[in-house]
Amino acid sequence: MRELLDAVRTARAAEKPTVEDVTAIAHQFVAATQTGGLTLLADSDLESLTAACRDLAEGRFSSVGHAYLGYYIAWQWESSGRIERAVRVLESLQSRFPKEAYAEQKRGQLLASLYRKLGRTGSALALLRTLEAKCGPDAALDLAAIHGERCDIELERGLLDEAARHLAAARDALEGQDDAEALYAFSMREAEFLCATGEFAQALRVVDESLARLGDPEARSDAPDVARLLVYRGVAEFGLEQGYDVAERAWSTLTDALSKKTLDRTLRRFAQHKLVEIAMRRGDADAAQHWLAACRDTTSSSFLRALEARFAVELGGEDAALERAREALLSAYRDLLAEWRAQPLRDGGTGFLLIDDRRVVLDQLITTEMELGKRGEVDRHAIALQHVLDAQALSTLTRLRKAPTCTVADVQREWLTEGGGALVYLPGKWRTHLFVVERDGLQHYELPSRVELLPPVRRLADDLAIPPASAGNDEQVEARLGAQSEDVRDVLIPEDVLGRVVDWSSCTVVGADLVWHLPFATLRLDSGELLGERVPLIDIGSLPLGVALKRQTKPSGDPLSLSLIGCTRTRAPRAVAQGVVQIDFPRDDALEGILDAYGERARSVFDAGATRAALLKRDWTASDVTHLLAHSVRDWERELGHGLAFADASVWYDDVLDLDVRGLVIVSACASGMSASREGDGELVTNLGGALLRSGAHAIVQSKAPLEVHRHLVLMEAFHRELAAGKSPAAALQSARRARRTDGWRDRFYRAQLQVYGLGQQPLRAR
Repeated sequence: MRELLDAVRTARAAEKPTVEDVTAIAHQFVAATQTGGLTLLADSDLESLTAACRDLAEGRFSSVGHAYLGYYIAWQWESSGRIERAVRVLESLQSRFPKEAYAEQKRGQLLASLYRKLGRTGSALALLRTLEAKCGPDAALDLAAIHGERCDIELERGLLDEAARHLAAARDALEGQDDAEALYAFSMREAEFLCATGEFAQALRVVDESLARLGDPEARSDAPDVARLLVYRGVAEFGLEQGYDVAERAWSTLTDALSKKTLDRTLRRFAQHKLVEIAMRRGDADAAQHWLAACRDTTSSSFLRALEARFAVELGGEDAALERAREALLSAYRDLLAEWRAQPLRDGGTGFLLIDDRRVVLDQLITTEMELGKRGEVDRHAIALQHVLDAQALSTLTRLRKAPTCTVADVQREWLTEGGGALVYLPGKWRTHLFVVERDGLQHYELPSRVELLPPVRRLADDLAIPPASAGNDEQVEARLGAQSEDVRDVLIPEDVLGRVVDWSSCTVVGADLVWHLPFATLRLDSGELLGERVPLIDIGSLPLGVALKRQTKPSGDPLSLSLIGCTRTRAPRAVAQGVVQIDFPRDDALEGILDAYGERARSVFDAGATRAALLKRDWTASDVTHLLAHSVRDWERELGHGLAFADASVWYDDVLDLDVRGLVIVSACASGMSASREGDGELVTNLGGALLRSGAHAIVQSKAPLEVHRHLVLMEAFHRELAAGKSPAAALQSARRARRTDGWRDRFYRAQLQVYGLGQQPLRAR
């Protein structure tokens, strides 16, 4: 460090320092950064050093020297937590040297990462798309870095399927490459993704393989890569050891990581949080207090309040201490709610519960309320559920539909049908909360944490996504799907709750988007029935939204009317296929039966008349039920990239936002309900069904599964007959499923992925 400081002083003192002087300083600066030397400097020394280097590089020298040094200056500001300052340096480089080849990719990738950390997701994505378009055939490492950053963005937004896609693209780009730095960066990103999705065994394998590539651990013990990898190794070990009383291996690994001076601030805080958790698991109050104190300088106040409240609950704090923790936590939660209410809405949606720290605070607030309820005489079930409703009121669709303030009493009185109930899930970092809500009762259950829930739910969801024709041996697939379905059911619905649910007149599921968007209708009962064949099910991401829909809707007094719009031949966009795509919607008895259910009040448009232009110009309020049959399309370059292909062009999410939609809309298109929706913001935020609900529809019916057209239309014929006879959408779909139970078991599982969203328990026609 002394040599670097002396070189800077000498160069600054020179009347006209040479390019070689600056280049040498740049190399020394980079070396000091990579070995962690700059982390030993005080902030004032670091600021003086970077300012001096910046002066030296200021446009008097070649753009290469400036870009090289400027990039590492920005990197060091970022490492020291000065994100805004790092952004200013990089944006200055962007404007001064926009075409310098080396700097364009490196500084662009770093700038995109900083934009992400500042919450400027749109700017980050736009910059990354620009950088990707400029990648040549020999730019595999840059392409891998870009897809890696996209993976981080999608992971933070809760789009785990998108994150997995970009992670796979980064892996493909690195195939055959031998760049150690890029491989380590990918390994850490993959380990983070696997830990986030609960795949701890795989994460541990990835980390151990990366550590083995480093060679002798003693020789590289102070390398930044080792410290970072050790953190993810400790997290993975803790995840695998949670069934034991003491997580010794994780404790040892994380404390080893924290002993490394090269560990950056973000991962240092992450490791400290885990050590607090482990100490509480071990019942070690002194150690928990120690690591809580260590967190205070680096942890957001709201998350720290959650940790402190958890400490008070799990280590048996006195009532007064627990009440103080609850008040501090409630104050932090109210501040977070107020902050989010002031945030502008964005088209792609971002719900309050998407942000993990906010979910942690709510999780611990509920736990603290319930613990105080056990110790006192006040029933705190409704108080705890009200906290959840306050968060749900900040979801995108709820705000767009201008839902009023909603209380627990409103839900019980207005939303629930006689004899019906709701299952409200809040999967959290430390536990999953389940509220079972009935008109005259409310219970609370604690289930395993979200990380423990996700693996079996993911396996079931992944297997359900395989089309029936590709599923393989019938008996083997049936056994696997059935066993997985029952296992997930046992985890998500306690036995005594299931005994009540199967007798409900309707069941509303809230929070399915937080458990991998699971279709609850696919859960198999001990009788062999699927839950969706036994009970009318409604999926809704927000109970305040449901109450608002109920208040805004009155059943029709006239016989129901239907508009059936089908496209059998379309010119699809490049995002789907080249040229003409044939879609076979046979004009058979099932299709005619759908129209016959409504008699003279049915209208249909097919083929040439089913155009994008006609669809957008039609009067959507003229029919109680609108049924769309088309090919689903997906454009990965659009944030809201789900749509339907019609005769002349595709209809996208943005196209329907200005429509005046009413009643029930059915979307018969393959996997139209399987959108890349944001966790914590409901199922419908990013697909066409959600856009229609946003535009005024009362309820949506769509499927997460691929559709076999003839069998789907047979089911739809039974559904429409029940609907026209006066049943609610949820009850009509349940009856239609039961009517087709004699079909193959595999068809039953795929039909169970057809779901009712929104106001599904109220008939469209007044009886």
